[in-house]
Amino acid sequence: MKSFVFIFIFQYTYLYSQKYEKYDQIFFIGERIKTRHLEIKRSYKLYQSSRKDCEIDKDDNCYPDVTKSNNFRIGTESYTTYKIIKLLKGKYDKDTVEYISIKYHEELPIFESQQANKSKYALIGIYWLGGKWFQSFAEKVYPTENHRWILPYKDTYPFINYEKLFPEKLRRSERVKIITDDTFYNIKHYSKPNLVTPYYRKKEKYAIVTKAFVF
Repeated sequence: MKSFVFIFIFQYTYLYSQKYEKYDQIFFIGERIKTRHLEIKRSYKLYQSSRKDCEIDKDDNCYPDVTKSNNFRIGTESYTTYKIIKLLKGKYDKDTVEYISIKYHEELPIFESQQANKSKYALIGIYWLGGKWFQSFAEKVYPTENHRWILPYKDTYPFINYEKLFPEKLRRSERVKIITDDTFYNIKHYSKPNLVTPYYRKKEKYAIVTKAFVF
C-alpha cells in the first residue's frame, strides 16, 4: 500500500511539473508584430523604523515601531506581440506570444533592451507569472541572407550552454557593426559593451563583430 501511494505521488508530481514546466520561462528569436503602450502610476509604501534595535520575542518575531509614507512611480507598461521564428530554450506550442514589459521613468535605459525593442527582430526572454508573460531579457539579433541569425558574443547569456555551443567565425558579408563611441554611451547613460578579441575588431567609433553565436 505504501509503495502504491509513493508511485501515485511520484507520477502526479512528475506530470504536474511537466504540464507547467513550459510556462516557466522561454527564450526565442522573433519578429515584432505590434506594441501598445499605457502610462501607469503605481503606488508603494516606504516603511521606516523609528528604532535602531529590534527585540525578538519567544516566537522569533520582530515588531519594530515603524512609520510609513505613500509614494508613486510613473512609468510605461508595454504590451508587445511577437511572431516566434526560432525557440532557443523552453517549451511553447504557439506561433505568436504577447508579453508585458514595464519601464519606470526614473530608471536609466539599458542599451541592449533599447536596441532590441526598437528592432524588427530580437532575441527575447519571457517568464510566466500570474497568468501573463513578462519580459526578462532582450537582445538585438541580425538576420543574414541565408536565413541565419547573428548574436554578438557575450559570456553572460542565460540561455546558452557555453560548454556545448561555441561562437562561429563570421563571413565578411555577415559581420555587423556596434557603436563604441564613448560620447554616445555617456550621453545616453548606456553601459558600454565589453568588446574582447577575437570576437570583435575595434575601430575608432565602432567595432566589427568577427565571431558570434549563430542560430
